[in-house]
Amino acid sequence: MVEGATIQLPIEMLTHLSESVVEQAVALAEQNILHHDEFVQLNRTAKTPNNKRTLEDYLGGMSLRDFNYYWRRRVEAEPGLTIPKGERQLLYHGRKVQQYIAEHADEARNRRR
Repeated sequence: MVEGATIQLPIEMLTHLSESVVEQAVALAEQNILHHDEFVQLNRTAKTPNNKRTLEDYLGGMSLRDFNYYWRRRVEAEPGLTIPKGERQLLYHGRKVQQYIAEHADEARNRRR
């Protein structure tokens, strides 16, 4: 768990920011820190709370269908990207999966040609 974080802004900028803008910036920074090392489920189900992130949220412009077709087996075979949850479900490390896909995208494209 993260103990704390600091944000440094120039004094000139701080004088022009309202309190609500600073609070929003701090809230966003805290959220990013908390979700930095988060294991998430593959997709949203009826039981998933609205504020809980899923792997779909980390995929950005990629659809879950494309992820399942092109990346799922490769991601699940890579150590450290998934952990078991129960007998039949895996949780995915959202940020590490993002990085893995970005690092191996060219390799996957070349393989399809």
